[in-house]
Order: sequence, then structure tokens, then C-alpha cells
Amino acid sequence: MSWVRFGRSTAVALTLAAGGLGGCAVADAAGQAVQRRLQDPAVERVFPDASRDIYGSVRAVVTRLGYRVVRGSAAQGELEAVSAVLPGVDPGSSRQLVLRVRLMPAQEGTTVRVRLADLREADSSRRAGHATEAPLPPGPRHEALLAELGRELTAQKSR
Repeated sequence: MSWVRFGRSTAVALTLAAGGLGGCAVADAAGQAVQRRLQDPAVERVFPDASRDIYGSVRAVVTRLGYRVVRGSAAQGELEAVSAVLPGVDPGSSRQLVLRVRLMPAQEGTTVRVRLADLREADSSRRAGHATEAPLPPGPRHEALLAELGRELTAQKSR
């Protein structure tokens, strides 16, 4: 059996190459995590009403559901609201929901796009302001908000 001798630079190059190939799995997992975050988790519905009427109804529904409106107007066609700050799973942590609604003109009326995100702070007593936001996939909260909006618009028409 013969041994092949490598020079120092060749050994370093082979080690770096092997390490780089091993890191591909980590890079791929990180890329998939970024891709999941970039996917649009919004739920859309088209309502036959004007944008200004829908904005007023969205604002009423969001307030009734316990959110506090922090930004937006009918002219912008946007509304952003936050829930109350709730305790998180770990001691000292906190959690809050962020609701974003966008109104866009459609042929049949107005498209309402709803996004929800979970805002978490790991330790709000020591590291205040270091929160992470993760979009919530479409689910019952989205559907409940849109159903309540439909009821509000119907009630508004009958007034």
C-alpha cells in the first residue's frame, strides 16, 4: 500500500472543500426557512362595496375584536392593528398579534387582503424591543375576521 503525501496548501484546500460541502445542508435549510417567510400568508376576499365603506367596517370589526389600530387610513387603503400584549410561554417573555389589512380595487368591488403575524419577545424585562415576527399561515383567525367583516357590511347596508 502506498501513501500519497499532500503539501500543506493542498491539505488546507481539501479540508475547506469538505467543510464547504458539509455546509450545503445548513445553507439549504436556511434557504428553505427564508422561502417560507417570503411566501404570502395572506387571505383575500372580494366584497362588492366601496373601499371607504369597507375601511370603516374593518376598523369597527378590528376594534370590536380587541385590536388597537396603530396605522392606516381609508385614503391609504391600509390598516395595521395590534392585540394586547400577552404573556409568552417562557417566564418574562411576551406575545402580541399584528394584523395588517390592505384594500385594493377589483372589478367586482374591493379586494380585502388580511395578514396576521405573531410578534414574540423572548425576555421583555432584559431585552426589551428585541422581538421576532413570524407570519401566521391562513387559518381560523383570518376566516373569523373576514366572516365578521361580511356581517358588519350586511348590517351597515340595512341601517
